[in-house]
Amino acid sequence: MKDLKLLLLTLVLSVLFVGCKAEPMEGDEEPPSIQIESPSLNQIFFTANGVTEPRSLDIRAVATDNNAVVFGIVTIEDAEGNLVDVNISTTSSDDLKSMTLTSSLSTIEPGVYTLNFLFRDANGNDSSLSISVVCQDGGGTDGAAALEFSFYASDKVGNTIKRIEVYEDGRVEQEVIAQSVNDARAITPSVTPDRLLFGSTEDGLEVYVHSLDTETGNKNKTLVSSTNFRFSTLGQDQVTGDVYYFLQTGNPIKIPVHQLYKMDEQGSATSLVLQTEEANSSTAIKQIVVAQQDEKPLLIMHDGKRLFAYDPESGPDNEDLLRSQIYTNSSVHIYDIQVDQVNKKIYMILNYNDYYNVAVTNFDGSDTNVSFVNIPHHSPSKDVILPHRIKLDLENEQVYWFTQSDDRELTFLRRIGFDQNDDDFETIWQTESCYCHGEVLDVSIEDYHIIESPTNQEL
Repeated sequence: MKDLKLLLLTLVLSVLFVGCKAEPMEGDEEPPSIQIESPSLNQIFFTANGVTEPRSLDIRAVATDNNAVVFGIVTIEDAEGNLVDVNISTTSSDDLKSMTLTSSLSTIEPGVYTLNFLFRDANGNDSSLSISVVCQDGGGTDGAAALEFSFYASDKVGNTIKRIEVYEDGRVEQEVIAQSVNDARAITPSVTPDRLLFGSTEDGLEVYVHSLDTETGNKNKTLVSSTNFRFSTLGQDQVTGDVYYFLQTGNPIKIPVHQLYKMDEQGSATSLVLQTEEANSSTAIKQIVVAQQDEKPLLIMHDGKRLFAYDPESGPDNEDLLRSQIYTNSSVHIYDIQVDQVNKKIYMILNYNDYYNVAVTNFDGSDTNVSFVNIPHHSPSKDVILPHRIKLDLENEQVYWFTQSDDRELTFLRRIGFDQNDDDFETIWQTESCYCHGEVLDVSIEDYHIIESPTNQEL
């Protein structure tokens, strides 16, 4: 505990140093106000000797006051109440009315840790705040698998977005944002680190595009329509950061058009890109992936029946969209698309009645293979229980999908490799309840961390 005692001595000396410059304010009994910028409540990190990131936790808190803030400290306790050594740095504003405290936490012991913040002003008014964080076993240094898979999911019923992490021995669910977003759709990792983009339609047909900080839970939202439209989908240009979003008319009789817009990452500089006159639910764009061709954006989009490779600079009317069509088949439904930018290929999930395939085509629609991967027909055996929320992980050549148990009491997350047979699928996650009715509305596979290929053992 020598380092901890030295730390406390250093902090006391810093109080004396700041205190000699700060004068008490007559009659002031108001304590400082504390804002914890990092970490968020119940934030998860992993053991320092493991293989899973992050292996440390950034700590940052800011105290402000009408008087000089002269002292700040964070003490960290494990579940048994033992103090954990930590290095602390504090900086004050020029007028001394604000103090920023920074630190970090790393440990080889999994468990729940409590962070206790204390700030004091020149009149001796104290303010304190505590939050808990969770350290999990990050796997051994012998290369054993730890984190197998993680993804973000929006819970329509709870108006919540969760990050779900799947391990060989279970799962962890962390609420990134709770009870504050209605009908979140098109969850997309942003080009800005640790941020998610998505859209929503709120009460009264107000449409918002959201930018969510996954570390802090802070959310910015931009109102993009206030009447007659619903949010359909969005995609982001990975080079410029521009966001393309598609609005579906809420009343095709009153407003017989759909509209595609572009705005910058800050939610400004909005412009109309495309207006279609086929305003019904079946012709609304369901997905946008922004690719690059000849150093310009190319919008890979589908409406469920048609696949487009649309140049957003080509023109604003429906004829320009129709000329960009590169694939359609009246007997199939396009379920999902992913883009291999390097090889200029588009991967599609195609639904033939009760059968699902992965198809692949080029940016111009040539060399189309509609049976690149066969997804197992359904599992278990009931015909009414089909794969849904299917996603592709091109980097690791995997297909993911959800399905339900026969009694509709459980939900399974399953996957199969591109080179595997139908019967080789794996169950990598089993929920404790059934997500049968839309609770998991949208699933987006992020750029997650796979330590090694998972085993074939079902959870």
